Amino acid sequence: MISKDVRVGSEKGFTLVEVATAFMVLGVIVAVSIPIWSELREQQHLQTQRMQALLLLERQMEVLQASPLSSPQEGFTREQADGIDFTIHWEQQHAGSHLAETNVEVQWKDRRDKTQQLRLRAVQFVP
Repeated sequence: MISKDVRVGSEKGFTLVEVATAFMVLGVIVAVSIPIWSELREQQHLQTQRMQALLLLERQMEVLQASPLSSPQEGFTREQADGIDFTIHWEQQHAGSHLAETNVEVQWKDRRDKTQQLRLRAVQFVP
C-alpha cells in the first residue's frame, strides 16, 4: 500500500514575506547601481574626448615642428570629431638664439557644457 505523508504546512515554495523581501533587496541594489553606472559612462565619455583631443594636439605639434620657423606665428583652427567641436590654438616663437618654442592648446565643451582643455609645450633646437 502506498501511504501519503500529509502534514499541515508542508507545502513547498516561498512565502509572500520572503518574495517581498527579495524584491526590496533587489530594488535597493538597482537604486544604488544606476547612479554609479551613469557616472562611469560619463567618465568613459570624457576620457574618449580627452584621447581625441590628445591626438589632435600631437598631430598639430608634429605639423608645426616639421615646418621651419622663420618668424613667430600663431593661429587657430576648428575640427570636429565624434560629434565634438574642438578648437586648436597654436603659437610658435623664438625662445633663444637657436631654440623655438611651440605651444598648442585644444579646447572643447563636454556633455555638461563645461569647457575642457589640454596643452602641449615643446622647445626645439633650430640650427
